[in-house]
Amino acid sequence: MRNLKPKIILLSILIALFAVYPRFASSQEVTPIDQVNVYKQVIHKATEKIKENDKDIEAYRVRGIAHYKLGELYRIVYSPVMTKEREEEIFDEFALAAKDFTSVIKLKKDYYTIYLYRGICYGWMEFSESAMKDFDYVIEHDPKNAEAYYLRGKEHWRRKEKDQAKKDFDKACDLDPKYKGEYYRP
Repeated sequence: MRNLKPKIILLSILIALFAVYPRFASSQEVTPIDQVNVYKQVIHKATEKIKENDKDIEAYRVRGIAHYKLGELYRIVYSPVMTKEREEEIFDEFALAAKDFTSVIKLKKDYYTIYLYRGICYGWMEFSESAMKDFDYVIEHDPKNAEAYYLRGKEHWRRKEKDQAKKDFDKACDLDPKYKGEYYRP
């Protein structure tokens, strides 16, 4: 029964969102405003779950992913007209996501996917050393994780460490062919 709890939480959030935003359940186009509202609803519902139980890993994970997705959405939508205020808003979403992912890690140290998400957030926040530590941690504990090599390669690329980036991209491609052709998409 305990294994069903995260699925029940996520399912209840999705049901609530489809009730509030029927366009997600239909063929109508979902606008960025709809997406923002959904992510904010998810954040609200997950926050309620955390208030009920501050050890709820799934609630922290879901809320962290919603903050992460919101940051990504703002980054895409705001990119044509970026202002200092909008950059701060994006930074804040990634910081909140990283904080939630850290809460998950404190409760379950071997949740490697969360290290990847947190590393991505650190990368966007330009905390390159912290991002690298998260990707290194995953690679150390799960050496066949192609995504970790790919993400570490992207971080090397941002740092203009082209040789290290190429090695990580090559390793990611060796482990999973879906990463072929991803070299220059950091």
